Amino acid sequence: MTIGELLRECRVSQNKKQKEFAGEILSPSYYSKVEKGKHKITAKDLISLLIYNQISVKQFFGRLDENYEENQF
Repeated sequence: MTIGELLRECRVSQNKKQKEFAGEILSPSYYSKVEKGKHKITAKDLISLLIYNQISVKQFFGRLDENYEENQF
């Protein structure tokens, strides 16, 4: 799972549109491309998005790490 895919999963679970989820942190079009894996997101913007949407930074990165380990075998 990529960062973009996990962000999308988090956004959908909160029933938010991309514009709502991105807030003032990223433009909706840029955020859309992050979800699709067409643009990268800076660590600062990612953490800002997580905090803005009340998503635990630790849990988010933990989910990425779990998926990383699963894909290594």
